[in-house]
This record gives sequence, structure tokens and C-alpha cells, in this order.
Amino acid sequence: MTSGYVLILAILILGGIIATLGDRIGTKVGKARLSLFNLRPRRTATLVTIVTGSVISASTLGILLATSQQLRTGIFELDSIQRKLQASRSEIEQLNQQKNATAQALQNSREQQTAVQRTLGVTIQNLNQATQRRDRLAERLRQTRGDLGTVQDELSDVLAQGEELRGEINRIRQEQQDLLQQRDQVRADLEQLRSGTAALREQLNDRDQQISQRETQIRSQDTIIKEREDRLREVESLLGEREAYLQDLERAVVFLENSYRDLREGSVAIVRNQVLTAAVLQVREPEAALRAVDQLLREANRQAIQITQPENTENPQQLVQITIPEVDQLASQIKDGREYLVRILAAGNYVVGEEEIRVFADVVPNLLVYQEGDSVASTSFDGTILSEELTQQRLEQLLSVVELRSRRSGLAGAIEVEDGKLTTFLRFVSQLSQLGQDAEIRAIVLNATYTAGPLKLRLVAIKDGRVILSSQM
Repeated sequence: MTSGYVLILAILILGGIIATLGDRIGTKVGKARLSLFNLRPRRTATLVTIVTGSVISASTLGILLATSQQLRTGIFELDSIQRKLQASRSEIEQLNQQKNATAQALQNSREQQTAVQRTLGVTIQNLNQATQRRDRLAERLRQTRGDLGTVQDELSDVLAQGEELRGEINRIRQEQQDLLQQRDQVRADLEQLRSGTAALREQLNDRDQQISQRETQIRSQDTIIKEREDRLREVESLLGEREAYLQDLERAVVFLENSYRDLREGSVAIVRNQVLTAAVLQVREPEAALRAVDQLLREANRQAIQITQPENTENPQQLVQITIPEVDQLASQIKDGREYLVRILAAGNYVVGEEEIRVFADVVPNLLVYQEGDSVASTSFDGTILSEELTQQRLEQLLSVVELRSRRSGLAGAIEVEDGKLTTFLRFVSQLSQLGQDAEIRAIVLNATYTAGPLKLRLVAIKDGRVILSSQM
């Protein structure tokens, strides 16, 4: 900015000096009455003045061009600059159009992203609902599997009902055929009666009513047949499930028969998976884990000697055999300070007099399985039709369901009704058989039960939400 001011000032000064010189030259030329190019002196003075002005303009323009690159560019390259400016404006217009198109595409992309996010939210919600439905179905499946033992005694009734349904369906179908034949016969009679008298017409109306009644009856019979067929399909599906369960039971019976045969033929004293000893251990110091395991193995060895060598009381020997890695693994499992139920089990069948008994350890956390007052299983009971023997069978089936569910929940200990005495159970059976009315029998947990057990139960009979009978002494 300062250089510009200096330049303007210099031009003004230079112009003044040149104008002064021109004026003096013109004056001298005028006074001297000089003549150039054969012009009159006055014309010559005018010419000198013009030349002097031209020199001023030329010097000014020359100084400006010499000192200003922008002026030189503006004078000599203005057209090129204007063309470039026009091209740049066109490019800017195109860039603005591209910018607008890009902004529109970005807006569309954002709208699509918003729609996708909404869709994703709906999908996640549907997934959560599907997960909840899956959990509910899994819970219902567990309940259904648990109730398998409860409905086992109803299998024979269902089979009988199935046979009765088949017979009734056949009978209804036969009646339907008879009704169809009667309908055809009535329609044939109607064709004949149409040519008869008014009395016959009246009889025809009666027959029409009978036909309507028969057709209504046929439709109702068709509905009953469809319902019976649906029921029959359900029964057949249930029969398939029961047959699979019976096959499992048959395999278990075969295994038990083999074990029983081994017991009879080989004088087996210890059977495979028999618990020799069990204890709840909580090791608070890691170095005490091996001592606890050693004490547990000593107790298992003592039990094994009592079973297989009851007469050997003076020279007890080491019968129980377990590998050192198994002992180290057992000690490593229980040294974290938590409560564990540790059981020492026989690895096979052993007869009296065995000198070596292979064992293995079963370790499970001693966790809470049932709270006090929990209902483990229930079954329906009709005291008007069940004898004492059938009542006992129904309760034994209930206890089987309790055992199945409690084992599946992790219980390893025993299951007892009240004080665990058989007389207590039989007394409740006798009282229940004399009840003379229908009720719901429930197995209620008496106290908080952990994995080690035992699980103490109370059997109660409930009718209309009220306890009417209990196994409590």
C-alpha cells in the first residue's frame, strides 16, 4: 500500500516537472519564433506543447507499466484473463451443481440410513421377542419333560380311550352311511310324492323336515368325527412319545437286570458308581486341599474294607486305588475356597475279598437347589375311584418325577419324605386313600436344600387352594 502511494506521488511530481519543462520550452520556442516543419511559430509552439503532453502521458504510462506487474497483466492479458474468468465461472457453476447433487445424494443416504436404523431397531426388537418366546418354549419343554413321569400312569387310559375313540368313530361313520342312505331314500320318496295329493304334499313337508334334521345330525356327526380324529392324532402323537420313553425304560431295565445278574452270580459287594464316601468340603487354604483329599480317600478305603473284607479288622490294607494326577486334579478343583460336594465312587463291580478297588472322584459345587416352600412336582388325585394300592402307585410316580427333576437341577443327595421313614409315607397313603374326594397332591420342600442334600419333602393334598391333608406327623 505504501509503495502505491509513493508511486502516485512520484508520477504527480514527474508530471509537474515535465509540464513545467514543456511550458518553458513552448515559451522559449514562442519567443524565439522558431519554425519546425515549415509551420508558423504559433503552430510550432502548439506542436511543442502537444509533444510535451504526449511525453508526460508516455512517461507516466511507462513508469506505471515498469513498476506494476498487475497493470501490465491487466492491459496486455485482459482478454485472456476474462476468458479464463468465464471458464472458471462455468467450472464453479458445474461444481455448484455437483455440490447440490452430492448434497441431495447425502440427504438420500441419510434418509436411507435412518430407515435402515429403524428397520434394525424393529429387527432387534423382533429378535428379543423371539428370544423370549424361545426361553418360554424351553421352560415349557422342561416342564413337559418333567411331567412325563406324572402322566405315565395315564398312558393305559389314553390307549383305552384311543381304542374307544376308534370304535366310536367307526360306529359314527356307519351311522352316517345309514343316514345318507335314508336321505337318498327320502329324496326318492319325495320325487314320488310330488305327483300326489295335498295330503301327500303335507307328508312331503314332514319328510323335508326330517331330511333337514337328518342333515343337521349328519353335519354334527361330521364335526364330532373330525374332533375325534384330531383327538386320535393327539393320542397317537402322545403314544409315540410314550413309546420312546418306554424304550429308554427298557434299556434301563436291561442294565439293571444285568447288574442284578452280576450280583447274584458273582457275589458282588460293590457295584459300579456306588458311593463309598461323600463330604462337603470348603478349603480356605490351598495347601490344606491335599490333606482334605487324603482324609476323604482314607474314609473311602475304610468303607471298602468293611464291605469287601468285613472280617479283616486287625490288618487293614489299602484297597482304594486312584492315580496321582487324579488326586492332584481333585485338590486343584477344591482349593479356591468354595463349597464342593466331593464323592468317591467305585469304578466297577467288585466281589467280596477284592484286594484292589479302582475309584474316581465326582466334584460339584454345593449350590442352592431349592428354597424352603418350593413346589417340586404335583399330580391330580381322585379319591373316589382309586384304591389304596393305586394311590400308593400314584404317589410313587410323583416321587419319581421329583427325583427326575431334582437330579436334573443338580441334587446329588438323598430324597426323603418328612423324617424319611417308610411308615410316615404309608400312613399318608392310607389317609389319602380314605379321603373320598378329588384333590391335587404336591411335593413341597421343607427347608433350603443344597447339592449335597438331603431333599426333605412334605406331601400335601390341596383342594380349592386349601390344604386338606398333609404328611406332617
